[in-house]
Amino acid sequence: MKTQKLDEVDLVRTQLFESGLVPHQLSMVDVGAHKGTSFAPFVRAGWDVWAFEPSTVMYDALVDRFGQWRNLQLLPVAVSDAVADDVSFFTSVQSTGISSLLDFHKSHEFSETVSTRRLDSLPLETLDFLKIDTEGFDLNVFRSRGALTPRVVGTEFEDNKT
Repeated sequence: MKTQKLDEVDLVRTQLFESGLVPHQLSMVDVGAHKGTSFAPFVRAGWDVWAFEPSTVMYDALVDRFGQWRNLQLLPVAVSDAVADDVSFFTSVQSTGISSLLDFHKSHEFSETVSTRRLDSLPLETLDFLKIDTEGFDLNVFRSRGALTPRVVGTEFEDNKT
């Protein structure tokens, strides 16, 4: 039996929003943008996208790859329910995909200090899609939205991170 991978982010884009039924300019916030894989199709489709990536290395790669898009705001900060400077950020030689504000993996090492900001500080009246992939910090991100109510929220969950 052949297995297929379901890409939830692509499903949100194609099934929920490409119907043409939403009467306004579409918006996405990608918290934990990593390599830009999740937000790239939305940017190309003309959505207004805000992408957060606190890792300096990953952020610089995003700027190199996507910096020319006018409908994309790349932000080199983490998102939390508390605004702060000098927050510890941990990375792993095992995978760039497990970088986090939480030191949850044996391969994690302190990498740099980052700043955090809240989602409700963005200049948004509506938010169509909020994607969160913050390696165990997801609830803090969700709490930072204040009164901002996304139409759709997608988040990753794994037990060993919380």
